[in-house]
Amino acid sequence: MFSPQRMRGTFAVLMLVVALLLAGCGGGEPSDSRATQAGGEPQRGGSVSYLTAFDVKSLDPLRLTVINSQNYEAVRALPIFDALVYADGKTGEAVMQTAESLTSSDNIRWTLTLKPGITFTDGTAYDAEAVKFNWDRLRDPQNAAGSLDTASKIDSITVAGPTTVSVVLKQPNSTFPSFVAGSPLTLIGSPTAIQADATAFGNQPVGAGPFVLKQWVKNGTMTLERNPAYWNAPYPYLDEVEIRTVADAQQRFQTLAAGQADLDLSTPQYLAQAKQTPGVVTRLTDQSGGRLLALNNAKAPFNDVLARKAVASALDYRTLNDIRFQNADLAPGPFFATSSQLFDPALSWPQFDREAAQRMFDEYAAKNGGPLTFTITFDAPDRQSAEAVQSQLAGYRNLVVDIQILDGTAYVAGLPGGDYQMFSLYRPFISPEPSLSDTYQCGSARNYIKYCNPEVDRLLAAGRSTQDPDQRRTIYQDVAKVIIADQPAIIWAQYIQVLNMKDDVQGYTPVTDTCPLFDRMWLAG
Repeated sequence: MFSPQRMRGTFAVLMLVVALLLAGCGGGEPSDSRATQAGGEPQRGGSVSYLTAFDVKSLDPLRLTVINSQNYEAVRALPIFDALVYADGKTGEAVMQTAESLTSSDNIRWTLTLKPGITFTDGTAYDAEAVKFNWDRLRDPQNAAGSLDTASKIDSITVAGPTTVSVVLKQPNSTFPSFVAGSPLTLIGSPTAIQADATAFGNQPVGAGPFVLKQWVKNGTMTLERNPAYWNAPYPYLDEVEIRTVADAQQRFQTLAAGQADLDLSTPQYLAQAKQTPGVVTRLTDQSGGRLLALNNAKAPFNDVLARKAVASALDYRTLNDIRFQNADLAPGPFFATSSQLFDPALSWPQFDREAAQRMFDEYAAKNGGPLTFTITFDAPDRQSAEAVQSQLAGYRNLVVDIQILDGTAYVAGLPGGDYQMFSLYRPFISPEPSLSDTYQCGSARNYIKYCNPEVDRLLAAGRSTQDPDQRRTIYQDVAKVIIADQPAIIWAQYIQVLNMKDDVQGYTPVTDTCPLFDRMWLAG
């Protein structure tokens, strides 16, 4: 997979430009003074190999759920389909891509205008009819789309011209472009290819993106090759992109360090090593939200706020993060990150308090006639986290904790049904929407914790209905106050997304968090 362009010369090293990452910027710059990148004009050709922990079963947008790097869908789908709109990795703001504009005067009636002259890789038109076909498909309940919850917010779709779509929402939503950017609504597939064989489309997708699918070995390697007719010239620069599934984080990092890969979607525990590895650049995102010990609010024992608060007070987060990531500084703090315009130090998650936790465990046992008992269910790559949580809780009276470890596919399959009591979720965000609605709104398809508070729903609706920044700040801070009081989940670690890459990889442009736009990427000579 490595062309002659992969040779890293002394001259290229001397040309490196030092840039320091400001953590609040969301991942656009290198993380330390050694993490540098060469200058110069973009060069065409070559290939890169990207390592990630999971594969997907299907690339049909109907079967995808959300566009970010944590769930490993976007990194495969965006190069093939492109995006109507994507979320800027630094600001979280919606950026037009194949869409020329997406505007509204009342937050209910929206007009989507496409850039003209775009075609799918099968030669058919990427136009308003194609958008309507795809969006109707996603919002049809009979199709059981992974993004049905988001798509069903649309009341009607009308083709108003060759490149113009009129959309009416069921409720006002000033953040509708962000909802599009964060969901498969942004992925438009060829209607001709879908109608020819909808079953095969998930394995043989046809989009209008900068790359086309060349080969796909499930749970192995996906190979993408350059689309020579891509509408947005001069992109892409690369000839080929290889996306490899490697479940073990240590193996991924070692593969990168050995020069056998170019990008590694990593974890914070390898951050220190990455900074000391010659030829490796580290990109970070510092976001609100984080790694959740998700609690099933609909079933015992976590339908009782006493149980939720007891466990939240029982964990020593600094020690937990030091064990799991070798970085105690990842312990949770404010609800909104310090880089967020919504930041308020008073809006912080409860901290470790052993004595208070024990009192609550005793109170729960007295009230229910026995100890607080539950099972932690994590996927296999995160076994160490489950074991660390269980170990910390082992010293309390009136508490019994078991562990269940599932493979990634089985684990993900069980999330929507509320099968688990305590489980792991990653829910970071830069912009509060759509993440807060996805996670905490009653009945949301991605509300895996089954939390429901009408006051939170009311506030979230109010936040989506206004574009006034002062009003939004007040509303979302009020949302945070209610959620903190209810403790529907436990934020046990800040979410620092780590992307390690070789220092000859240029043009890195993040989407949502650290997910790269491969069409912008090129290799220094």
